[in-house]
Amino acid sequence: MSPIAAVLAVLLAAPAALGATVGHGDRAEGLQIVHGEVAELGEFPHQVSLERHQSLFFWSWNEHYCGGTLLSERWVLTAAHCYPGVGPKVYVVVGINSLRKKDKAQGQSVLADLFITNENYPGGVNPFDIALVRTSEPIVLGERVALAALPQPDVLPQGDVTLSGWGYISNSLFPGTKDLHKMTVPVLDIAACNETVQASLASWEHNPLADTNLCTGPGATNDISVCNGDSGGPLIQKDGDEVTVVGVVSWAFMPCGSKGKPSVYTRVSAYIDWIQDKMAANQPASPFGRDSLVKSLTALSPGPLSASVPRCSRPQAAGRPRGCYSAVGGRVLDADVLAMAPLSLVVAAVLLATAALGANINDVAIVNGEVAAPGEFPHQVSLQRQQQLLFWSWAEHFCGGTLIADRWVLTAAHCYQGAISRPVLVVAGVNSLRKKDKAAGQTVASDLFLVHEKYAGEVQPFDIALIRTAQPFVLGELVALASLPVSGDIPHDEATLSGWGYISNGVFPDTKDLHKMTVPLVDVVTCNETVKATLPSWQTSTLQDTNLCTGAGPKGITAACSGDSGGPLIQKDGDEVTVIGVVSWGFQPCGSKGKPSVYTRVSAYIDWIQDKIAANQP
Repeated sequence: MSPIAAVLAVLLAAPAALGATVGHGDRAEGLQIVHGEVAELGEFPHQVSLERHQSLFFWSWNEHYCGGTLLSERWVLTAAHCYPGVGPKVYVVVGINSLRKKDKAQGQSVLADLFITNENYPGGVNPFDIALVRTSEPIVLGERVALAALPQPDVLPQGDVTLSGWGYISNSLFPGTKDLHKMTVPVLDIAACNETVQASLASWEHNPLADTNLCTGPGATNDISVCNGDSGGPLIQKDGDEVTVVGVVSWAFMPCGSKGKPSVYTRVSAYIDWIQDKMAANQPASPFGRDSLVKSLTALSPGPLSASVPRCSRPQAAGRPRGCYSAVGGRVLDADVLAMAPLSLVVAAVLLATAALGANINDVAIVNGEVAAPGEFPHQVSLQRQQQLLFWSWAEHFCGGTLIADRWVLTAAHCYQGAISRPVLVVAGVNSLRKKDKAAGQTVASDLFLVHEKYAGEVQPFDIALIRTAQPFVLGELVALASLPVSGDIPHDEATLSGWGYISNGVFPDTKDLHKMTVPLVDVVTCNETVKATLPSWQTSTLQDTNLCTGAGPKGITAACSGDSGGPLIQKDGDEVTVIGVVSWGFQPCGSKGKPSVYTRVSAYIDWIQDKIAANQP
């Protein structure tokens, strides 16, 4: 079992709007086959494993998280909910039947360089769950690697179809498999499928089935189902040697393999024009730069989604990623459409390495700090995401933030989690993340996530974002606001860092207690010299004058490392607290001697912050 299993990067919750009834996993952990049989080597040469690069302390590996279908040497068809968010590299692995390391070595693994999701997909269990992944170099075709054909536009498949994929193969605890499985299942009439779905939902639950979906029913064992392991994978029909992909695995009822319940796919024939247009507009010869995380494909209209996101007032800009843009820029993500959802995700999967700067910038906090006193940092918030594993669910801290108004939190852009099906929870008024202690604080769901429009992902400038909460926080002794600095101000002397997370370099050194550390501010020129001296000659420093650096504290080793990206760096003047920095990135390993910790300098973004808050008041 890979190390990531130890930290439960699995089955992260069923979508909120449908409760635990249906799901494909909040983090694009997907759906696969219950009661299938092992496929023969080379039987499904179009089958793709999408894998993301993982690391834990000194270990790193690639982990399967979604399936896909090879359409051409450079293009893979998959599900929109398989978009992994900003950060991890995604690899396309082909020519294998087994996910075991020794067997994968016999296949081909190619880095993805572009991820395009349908502009109308709002996240979660919904229609338009379709996406394309482009590889950075061509895949070599052969006996074990071949293409699947697209169906004719709007054709409704009938008869039997074949499902293939890796993942869960039973309802038992930890029933994962390393072997490619298959199952032949009958296609269900969409009207009959809709009746079954509707009858299975509670009266208050929304039925997400659309005529652009495709359903399959029980197989030979009477409880065949896609479940957990291979969202995005292919549903195919064969005519002699020709394989046609008719569906993309999207969602199913929980628990896995529920008898009499259909499995639901995106019907590929409904999206032929979309697929062909996107591939034609984004062939590798097209201009594609690293200056921005995303490139618009065309002037895409928000279409029917514009009515669902009324606060997106600039639909002409909807071709950009993660939602539409306000007049002064900024990605607007609205939870009114079930997820903090993109209008048009055209994402350069700049899922590229930043090795020397630390790949795990999504989690940054304090090494060698000390425990804070209750109420000492009333502006500090914990950003939490809802998680689920089989029958258990919980809220998990993943980033820090600063309360700057009763409905607004300042955080880092890299804390945005991608197209997820539940809003981020903002927890304030706590010093401890233990369940019994969190109950004494305030927890409010977010309804809007604005990421700076120039943020390019990973370790880059413009790493700043705003979160709006669905209702105001009640201010008091344990919950208070931090002030913004004067625009353009360059802070000096010392500052105080606070956050939860890793507090040493030991194995599993995380903490449930809020920690703090006073650290000296380092001149950005000096900081940049240190950064450059630490990097290999081929790597460029991403430090800008809009960053802020701190050096070692009184113990000689103090660093933002793993646990609280997005959290506050503050200065105090009497009772007034000013947030001067947002935790962005640090060197690995945590607490490296003589290495700075790097923040987004808040004073460089005062106009952006104020404009966004003014333009997006409830």
